Amino acid sequence: MKIRMFLAATTMTPALAIAQQHEPFRGVTTGLMPFILVALIVYSTRKMAIGGWLFYFYIGLILGPIITAILIYPVIGEYFQPSLWYDLQTYWLAFFSTMPALFASLVVSIFAVRLLFASQRNRRNTMLLRYALLGQVTLGIIGAVIDLLYFPEDIILSVIALIPTSITCLYFFLSQRVKYVLENWNGHWNYNDFVNRNSTLANTGASWTESKPEG
Repeated sequence: MKIRMFLAATTMTPALAIAQQHEPFRGVTTGLMPFILVALIVYSTRKMAIGGWLFYFYIGLILGPIITAILIYPVIGEYFQPSLWYDLQTYWLAFFSTMPALFASLVVSIFAVRLLFASQRNRRNTMLLRYALLGQVTLGIIGAVIDLLYFPEDIILSVIALIPTSITCLYFFLSQRVKYVLENWNGHWNYNDFVNRNSTLANTGASWTESKPEG
């Protein structure tokens, strides 16, 4: 129960996690403050190559594991000590509803960090990250089903954790910025060129591969 709560809290939004650490914000974390923080982060970084929603993803990539590690450290041992559980069946169900998602998050982090290096930005490595995200979503769904069947008191937290993961996966498959900066990176970044090409491709129906920037 505790580890699911921590995962849900840290995967919802980095902004929510940040807001909860500051006394003036705690009373409004269920309101608009997290969304305002998200909007400010996305808008203020939009002209950077790794900016906008992509920048926000990397904030979560850095803050999420750190916050999660700090919060779950006191209880993580329970998932490696079957003797502390009522019976082995309950233990293994709880283990497989939670731990694979943590492992998937680690794999996603490794593939995503690699794409921060310009020399590693290509279609193959970007697709590996997309598949890792898809695997993370799949494991999250499996975990949610286990919770629904055996731990119904945790299903809401599982769904809360699954929603941002699914949105991130969808973003990496559909985002033009991901295609421009990560999949077809040519070593140069110009925000106006990115916006103009994005608009042109939307009107012509061409793909980024067909209209890869020169240089």
